[in-house]
Amino acid sequence: VQLMQALPYILTVILLAGFIGKAIPPRAGGVPYVKER
Repeated sequence: VQLMQALPYILTVILLAGFIGKAIPPRAGGVPYVKER
């Protein structure tokens, strides 16, 4: 029962991780992003 209740949250985290992984280029591919402010 707990697994079924947590499943939507787990899927959301996985989807967000996938989008973030595609949005941010790997550091080896260029200059690493440095937040100035």
